[in-house]
Amino acid sequence: MNSTIMRVRYISNLLCVFAISLPSFRAAGQTRMFFSVGTNVNTELTASPNLSLGISNNSISTGSYTTEYNWGKYLRFDFTIEKRFFGPYYWLTGLKINQTGYDYKESVYTSTLRNVYLSMPLLARINLNNANSVYLDIGLLQNYLAYSHLKESFQQSVASQNIGTHLSRFSTCLYFELGVAFGRLGMHMFIQSKAFGSSKDFADSWGLDRNRSLFLLYYHNYSFKSNGMLLTYRLR
Repeated sequence: MNSTIMRVRYISNLLCVFAISLPSFRAAGQTRMFFSVGTNVNTELTASPNLSLGISNNSISTGSYTTEYNWGKYLRFDFTIEKRFFGPYYWLTGLKINQTGYDYKESVYTSTLRNVYLSMPLLARINLNNANSVYLDIGLLQNYLAYSHLKESFQQSVASQNIGTHLSRFSTCLYFELGVAFGRLGMHMFIQSKAFGSSKDFADSWGLDRNRSLFLLYYHNYSFKSNGMLLTYRLR
């Protein structure tokens, strides 16, 4: 039932995106396309333990759990369509591919998560002085979890599988980007605010005891955010 509600909300949000952006994209005005590749300078996932599981004294310590990783660990790919609205103001939409996750290692156990999100942006752009040299973007991202793989081990036991069906597929977050262009090339810095998700309990199908699994203990409710840099090329 909850997954159905989430799908309905996500589809409704997408329809709102199209309804808002369609008039400006159909109107007469300059249209340009951009392709970007970059990396998350910092990707952060934060979660709190699922206290309803009755965590034992032998489990991972309670409290919020945060992972942060630096330059180059997770990549991003963006395809952006820009449509001039009026003056220095533009609408942007397109497709963003974003990787997140974590790597946690201790002496007797490890936990590694890899997520791939497809995001549809609805952004407003200010092209300062219409000089095509400095851009400021702000708006919303609608995120869809396309892929999620979890691998964990404890001593000699190893569990590994795709867990996308057990996680929230849809989320929404704020997005901010500042760019400087030199002809067709540009450098952009972005900040993606927290997006929230949750997971179902799949302990019965997991190869590790719940008290030996970082993910099952903590990632009942979680959030993720990121910031980084993009190298952008204007296609037209």
